Amino acid sequence: MRPLVAKFSLLAIILVSTICWAKENRISFPGNNSLLFSSFPTDDEKNTFGSGWKIATYKNKNGESWNLFESDALTPIGGVLFDDAYPPEVSPSGKYATFLIQRVGVVDPGPSGRAEAQSREYCPVLETSTGCILSNQTGEVCGGAWSNHGDRWMIHGMTEDVSASMLHYQFLDANSIWKKFSSTDHKVAGNYIQSLVSESLGIENLLACAPPGENNIKSYGKIAAEFKSIGNNHDAKIILNKIENFIENNRN
Repeated sequence: MRPLVAKFSLLAIILVSTICWAKENRISFPGNNSLLFSSFPTDDEKNTFGSGWKIATYKNKNGESWNLFESDALTPIGGVLFDDAYPPEVSPSGKYATFLIQRVGVVDPGPSGRAEAQSREYCPVLETSTGCILSNQTGEVCGGAWSNHGDRWMIHGMTEDVSASMLHYQFLDANSIWKKFSSTDHKVAGNYIQSLVSESLGIENLLACAPPGENNIKSYGKIAAEFKSIGNNHDAKIILNKIENFIENNRN
């Protein structure tokens, strides 16, 4: 009987932890930073793409907040869904947290010849003190877990240390984005600057990972000006506010 009792006990623990996560949908990090998941899909969205949270909002100790993967917000043709079954896994030091997302989209025609929803799982790593998404890996690496000893990402059965792929910043910074933009015939590509910033997971992530400073403030200013020229005043204002804060802080 004991093995059966143990199985029921384990199932109860899993169910309780999942229910608590669904109710709380908020995780606190060291330094009074947090991540809040919210907004379930509509019935139509759920039928098409499955379940999950539509929004993940990072809030820092200063009260600033922004949505992660904002440029990939769910629409009728696809976007990002944040896993609602399990909470983020925080590294032993509390410096990092990884969570699961599904990139979903409608392919028309799909393999069947009709429109079909498809998805791919990713496991982004969040730097908890800044809100910077350092990496957004997919595949086998997402089946790993944090080691009990240090901030090392381990995959069961593998001796190779895959932490570097998870913890090293994998996207372009402001200087690299502007260099790539200015050296390309972007007039043909339309809103090319928007595309480049989106590849770095949006302007909020770009700024969180590398705020304006002496070494990149000119690039940020040029990116803001380019955003204005294509009518993206929202992102331009976000950049200019950060630049203004940097200048103001340097005066004091």
